[in-house]
Amino acid sequence: MTAVKITPTLLAGLALFGFTVRAAGGQAQTAPAAPPAAPSLIIESFGPTRAYVVGKERVTLVATFRNTGSAPLPPDTVTARVYGLAGLDYEGSIFQKLPGLDANSAVTLRWQTYSVRTDIPLVASVGLDVPEQPRLVRVAPIQQFDRPPPADNPGFSPKATARARGVSGVLENERLRARIATTNANVPALFLSARTDAGWQRIGVMLPLTELMTAEGGQQPWWEVFRADRIQADNRATEASLILNGGVGLRWRATLQLTLRTGSSVLEISLRCVPLRPVRLSGVRFMPFYAGERSFGAEISEQMPAENVGQHTLTAMRWNRITFGTLLPNTPLFPDWETVALPEVIGASYRVLGVEMRALNAPASVTPASLVEVRGRLFALNPSSSAQDARRIVQPAKTAPAVTPAP
Repeated sequence: MTAVKITPTLLAGLALFGFTVRAAGGQAQTAPAAPPAAPSLIIESFGPTRAYVVGKERVTLVATFRNTGSAPLPPDTVTARVYGLAGLDYEGSIFQKLPGLDANSAVTLRWQTYSVRTDIPLVASVGLDVPEQPRLVRVAPIQQFDRPPPADNPGFSPKATARARGVSGVLENERLRARIATTNANVPALFLSARTDAGWQRIGVMLPLTELMTAEGGQQPWWEVFRADRIQADNRATEASLILNGGVGLRWRATLQLTLRTGSSVLEISLRCVPLRPVRLSGVRFMPFYAGERSFGAEISEQMPAENVGQHTLTAMRWNRITFGTLLPNTPLFPDWETVALPEVIGASYRVLGVEMRALNAPASVTPASLVEVRGRLFALNPSSSAQDARRIVQPAKTAPAVTPAP
């Protein structure tokens, strides 16, 4: 074995060029120099400032770009461009130059677009061409209604009651109302309202209700949304349910059940999915709730830090005298998966609640003999003087196996 010893050139070489070692009887060798500092850009968030579009109204797209590198980005060296992939046209230029960005600093840019179609799903994207980096692209689907979703009538049911007609329905009691309306793309949306002394107050919208990232064979996985074929109402002595039957893409049959009890401010949500053929599942987005949309906006009075409660995470915010939030699973659906909170869209007129469960490496193989099930809770407490009141809805918390043999 050749002996190696550190020579006095060590101190001289540390500053910029690494250190020098000398093999006995050999020439001095210098370790490679550290790469120079450089900027590195990411698209931190992208989406519309409104959770959905009505008719051909304007659509403001907002994107945030962050320099995660170790050196500043010079101004006007990188261009951001939005693309209306389906159903959108532009007001003004689609190009914007990024300003100078120090290390770990960010900038938020906006584009004005408008809907030109009401018969197809709207899709937008933003792209960055960064020197010496792969091209960065982020895509955002935008759900659309022909006309504004129905407003809340002032009446209420003293007990839990469900009503359904076609692909719409209402589930309510004396405290909470969940209304299902369907977009132009046949995607059901859940509008949640809480009853106050002044009448019904809309809290936000869940849209879409869930998404799965799936592939089969040699395909690349992509996100597909839950669509309902029909909605059924189930009324019992102390509780009522809306049962949405449908599918996710062409590969899954799915049922989503909403249950509300008399006197309760908590909506129980259960998703059950069965693949129609063997598939590879890479992700699940569950209960994406846009709080404040077309209501009080992104401004809130108080936010409680997320708390892990057993196998669930409790997230709560308070606006005025209403505390609202979610109780969602925090355990992986499969080994080598992770569960993360859905990211905020910086600059949007709503707050985002919900989770994404995703594969860290290889996707999970799911067969038609398996059932994928996820459960969560959506709540709105009124009156409430503190977001800490959300702890009242934790017990008893139901759990469900992630994947079980299908019945």
